[in-house]
Amino acid sequence: MNYIFLDCDGVINNQRCFIENNSNGKHNCFCIDDNSLNLLAKLTKKYNCRIVLSSSWRRGFNKDLTPKYKEGGAQSLLDAFKKVNILLYDITRTDIYEKAHWERPIEINCYIKEHFNQNDNYVILDDDDIIREAIPELRAELKKHFVKTNFYTNGFDEAAYKKAETIFNK
Repeated sequence: MNYIFLDCDGVINNQRCFIENNSNGKHNCFCIDDNSLNLLAKLTKKYNCRIVLSSSWRRGFNKDLTPKYKEGGAQSLLDAFKKVNILLYDITRTDIYEKAHWERPIEINCYIKEHFNQNDNYVILDDDDIIREAIPELRAELKKHFVKTNFYTNGFDEAAYKKAETIFNK
């Protein structure tokens, strides 16, 4: 099985998205970029991927993947996923490390150890260089699966999509 560990901010949204969504006086910090979302859907379908949310947005979900709140990032994400016919499969645990998003490599590694079979493959989509901040024994392995996006440009774009394809085709 193929998995995508998904960060949201800087991956399926970007600076342009925030500016456009907040230009009308409304403050929507949970915007989602259609181009990035469509590329994510394309990747998910092509490689039959399960999406595991590693973003801080995962804290808005209950264990059964229902939103904790009527409004917010969790509901926005589910609504966006529904539009492109993809499902949220799971979230990384929230009870292990809660200090900062730099703990994300450890949470991802825990998920892999707890859920993966020998032939499973994965991609990590994140705009922060979480690999650089990972503990040394995780860096080399996670780096092989890491696709860095950019919040200030297009988030998950064609170049990032192609890199993810390369990882899944190995």
